Amino acid sequence: MSAICTLFPNRRVTLVASASVLLIQCSSEAVERSPFSPTPISAVAAGKFHLDAATTREAVDFRLSLENMYREQLHRPLSSSFVDFEGGVVWLQEYLRYRVHGCAHEVAVAQVMDQVDGGAAALPCGPAGEDFPPQDESLHFMQRLETKYQRELRRRPTATHVDLVGHVVWMQEYLRYREMGCTYDEARWNVAIQIFGGDAAGVCSGGVTGARQRE
Repeated sequence: MSAICTLFPNRRVTLVASASVLLIQCSSEAVERSPFSPTPISAVAAGKFHLDAATTREAVDFRLSLENMYREQLHRPLSSSFVDFEGGVVWLQEYLRYRVHGCAHEVAVAQVMDQVDGGAAALPCGPAGEDFPPQDESLHFMQRLETKYQRELRRRPTATHVDLVGHVVWMQEYLRYREMGCTYDEARWNVAIQIFGGDAAGVCSGGVTGARQRE
């Protein structure tokens, strides 16, 4: 628990984590936080969703840092996933790209699954919108991807401390911050703030976020 409290040195923090709910208690204030609750931040301020080698590499780096956080600070037990870290990042990004560009959930799922099978990437369904999909739909996509990796691709399970809900919720938050113009460090910090009970930051500007306070 001392590792968690280092993020908030002036607040006493206790934490109870489950697959879908984080209960954060800071001093006498308790807040129940659902990973499926909406945030007031516009998802894609730039009006388009970028995917390139650098974006993917940094997203994988974030996923590795999330793994370390779940293991070292949240003390989550090991579980398993048939989708490896890189596959989980790449295909979730691709699913989100289709959704941001107007594809319905089932259409986006089908188009990503075609790529997993070796097909060419389909064109987006339309111009970019302003919002990421609901996180429960992203979770449904990842559950389908898990099934495909297990039953069709015959992948062996990979050990992980991050459950599927955590992967979807925090990867989507990280990618949303990057689309708002946040740097890698800003996005990672803002996600960590939320994991440990803080409010989502609304802006990133000049290397400093609305949530980041080092005093």
